[in-house]
Amino acid sequence: MPHAQSNSARTAYPHVFSYSYWGAGQCDDNEIYHNRNLLASTLNLKKCETRNRLAKNHHPEWERGGSNTYMYDHSEFYCVGSTSQRVIMFSPYSGKGQTAQHQEILNAGWVEVLPMYSCSARTYLKMVSRSSKDGEIINDGFENLLKPSSENE
Repeated sequence: MPHAQSNSARTAYPHVFSYSYWGAGQCDDNEIYHNRNLLASTLNLKKCETRNRLAKNHHPEWERGGSNTYMYDHSEFYCVGSTSQRVIMFSPYSGKGQTAQHQEILNAGWVEVLPMYSCSARTYLKMVSRSSKDGEIINDGFENLLKPSSENE
């Protein structure tokens, strides 16, 4: 029996997604592979080497961590090309964050984008100008990744 490819190997950007929990897994969802390819090409994503500082300064929920917080679920961290910009993304799964926390997440500066983990989980993204504490949220330049408004409710 042939060994199934990892999720990251089934994208056009295995070098970007291979380190993530999603990238190491195996699913069979062409919509997610398409969305991941669109994400990587739109933002020219690279593997992020400054994950701990980025998390500490811009995703403190991940720092406090543990799987008991919906804003920790499946967090991923990326660099935007050769710029100082950084992308943080997370996808609450199993119903977490689906309704009650949705507005709280949006109010905290996150935007909902196309599903990147599972079609049954929302994905939230935040782009910041740099990983340092003075980095500002700059959630623009990826309008093609935003989940259509009618689907956000």
